[in-house]
Amino acid sequence: MDNLTETIYTKHIFTGEEIMELGRKMAGAEATISRNTEELKSVTTTIKADIAVQEGILHGCAEKLRSGYEMRPKEADVKYEKGTVKYLDKETGEILEERPMTQDEQLRLNEHRVDAEKVIRDAREAETNRLAEKEGKQ
Repeated sequence: MDNLTETIYTKHIFTGEEIMELGRKMAGAEATISRNTEELKSVTTTIKADIAVQEGILHGCAEKLRSGYEMRPKEADVKYEKGTVKYLDKETGEILEERPMTQDEQLRLNEHRVDAEKVIRDAREAETNRLAEKEGKQ
């Protein structure tokens, strides 16, 4: 009759060298886990930041689509005529904006103390401050 063989599992007590090898494997695995965990945190932070940037772009574009326009800076010549301030496109001469003169502007022009650039700067600064205060209250 032929001998049959089978694999069975039996208890093995580790030698000192085997215990040292298991300790080295554990330490290596723990170091790899720690390194990978830190790398995962870094990648996650980077990806979250990129997502936030893309969400900002998405919301900005959606707002522009909803409103149908956006405000852009444009160089303009300023003309003071009959109580009106006109802002003219430097390239085409087209009237971009028109508004009544402020009392301060009228006084300065009537007193012949015209420093046109200062008047323009002061008017723009006053308008910017007014808009900033309005937005701060909202």
